Amino acid sequence: MQQQVVRGSTSVDAQLAEALHSIPYSSCAIVTLIFNANEFDGKSAGSGFLVPKVERKRLLACTYMGNKFPNRVPEDKVALRCFFGGISDGAVL
Repeated sequence: MQQQVVRGSTSVDAQLAEALHSIPYSSCAIVTLIFNANEFDGKSAGSGFLVPKVERKRLLACTYMGNKFPNRVPEDKVALRCFFGGISDGAVL
């Protein structure tokens, strides 16, 4: 029988828990900006963009939610999902 580790109200396999805890990770903040489509003057080709590390100040990436997931954004709106933080900028959090 495998040893069980209890964390909160969830019981997990001890070996699996140890393996998962050894994976490095970072957190990010997500800011969603909503615009009226008829007033949005930006381009939204594709599903978004990544900001190259050498050009980055704080923004990591931005996705155009309506292009990526059409059913999540009303047709008269433009939703931009902006990602900040990550391993290189934890201070933004």
